[in-house]
Formats: sequence, C-alpha cells, structure tokens
Amino acid sequence: MTRSGPPPEAGTLGEGPLLLDVQFPGVVPVDRGRRDPDGAPVADTTGLHPLVDRPPRTATEACRVAALLARTVAELHRAGIAHGRLGPGAILVDDRGRPVLRGFNAARRMAEGGTTGDDVDRLRGLVGTLVAGLGRAPDGIESRHRRRLLRLVRRGGGLAAVDLSERLAGLLPRLETE
Repeated sequence: MTRSGPPPEAGTLGEGPLLLDVQFPGVVPVDRGRRDPDGAPVADTTGLHPLVDRPPRTATEACRVAALLARTVAELHRAGIAHGRLGPGAILVDDRGRPVLRGFNAARRMAEGGTTGDDVDRLRGLVGTLVAGLGRAPDGIESRHRRRLLRLVRRGGGLAAVDLSERLAGLLPRLETE
C-alpha cells in the first residue's frame, strides 16, 4: 500500500458539518475547541496513525480491522451518510490497531444521491488489498485463514455493510481459535 492524502497531523477537515453529524466510535473525532481559518472543524488525530504505516500482519488482524470498519460504515449508512471514498488513505488506526475512518470530503447524505453499494464494494476491495499486503503466508493455518477471509468477502456481493460486518465478526472467533 502506498501512502495517500495528507498526514493526519494536518488535521483540517473539509467536510465540516457532515463530520460533526457522525461523531461516533470508528470516525475521526473533531476537536470542538478548534477551527481552521475557514471555520471548519479540526481533526483530533492524537494517537492515530495511517493504516498504510501500521497494516495488519495476519488474516485475523485483517478480519478484525474489516469487521470494525464494516460496523462503522453500517452506522454511517444508518445515519443516512455514504462515505464515498473508502480506501487505505481514508483509514487511520489507533495504538491497538482499531480502525478510525476519515476523509469525508466525498461523503454524501443519502438524500443527496449517495449510495451504500459503493461503500460496501470498496470495503470488500480493501479487505483484498489488506490480505495481498500480508505477503507470503508463514504456514498452512495462516494460508487457510486468508482463503476463508477472502472467500467470505467475495461472497459478500450485494450485502449491506451491517450484514458484511456480522459475517466478518462471525468469522473472527474461528480465526482466533485455530
């Protein structure tokens, strides 16, 4: 994966009021006490790192990241928002490896023509990118975990984000116990 977009330290959000409407876990928080010169909120990226700098190292970690992201995307959709640009550059991770979504510049309210299918398709593609970035599997178990994860995501075509989240969360315990 290559690094894209400004580093999180830049902090300025062009999405303003939209981002303020979706302040819940898994979405980059805003520093409510600060504004940029144009009056837009400033992101609080303390303790957050670009996903491209701290990618998952195993299929289990990739599944955990994907499940949490799918849950966040499902919450966005439930709030009537389509992100519009899901990809490695739109994801930060905290020190525990949990994903935090940023990059809401292309986000749209569903009434404004946003679609949820694009977000889910991009999320599915992101899982493939994460697995491809793992490199060669060190053993048969890891290789099997990767195949299971990719098979689940490939079969996820046409699913809503909440359904994909539930499937990924259901796979996670099996990957952790093998």
